[in-house]
Amino acid sequence: MGIKPIARIVVRYGAAALVTWGLLPADVAAGMADDPDVVQSVAVVLGLLAGAATETWYALATRFGGDT
Repeated sequence: MGIKPIARIVVRYGAAALVTWGLLPADVAAGMADDPDVVQSVAVVLGLLAGAATETWYALATRFGGDT
């Protein structure tokens, strides 16, 4: 399983939250999960966040004497 299905899920839930809070019209939100550019952008951001979390975890582990 790649990152794109996860990105699509994140986009759907994020768009639903924005519609619920009244920040985004429902027709725009419906099109977001089907837009490949939006899904690709979210996939890139998720990949960057995963990399940053990994490096932060490693830095904290080396700083506090944990297993690396």
